[in-house]
Amino acid sequence: MPSELEAIQPFVEAAATRVTWGISLLGGSLLAFLSTSFTPTIPQKTRGIYFLFIPAWYYLSLCIYLGDSIRQRGAKVALRPDLVTGIVNDMTNEFNREVIAFNRGIMWLAIWLFIYLIVWIASPFFKPKNQTP
Repeated sequence: MPSELEAIQPFVEAAATRVTWGISLLGGSLLAFLSTSFTPTIPQKTRGIYFLFIPAWYYLSLCIYLGDSIRQRGAKVALRPDLVTGIVNDMTNEFNREVIAFNRGIMWLAIWLFIYLIVWIASPFFKPKNQTP
């Protein structure tokens, strides 16, 4: 019995770490979205890039959900040693899905950041020059 608990402990710890990162990224991106200092710096026409937060939030939320499920299944192994094989198989599947969800969430945030930086750097070049008589 202790060997099964020791074997799944790294999965549970890694899932918990990703949950912590997912919550941090979700909160940080929400603050970036709601912050008034970010929106005036880019042109009105390009503010649609904030829609890229929606798939990122979805995947980060899925990562948090799966990480919590992995933690619960880890506790269930201690309570139901007769179901270890099925629980570990489910944990492995959820662990893989959590990693994929976390990576996709990071990917969407990276795409947003890349576009935001390009627009932020390029926006002064596209502003009309003030012509004074």
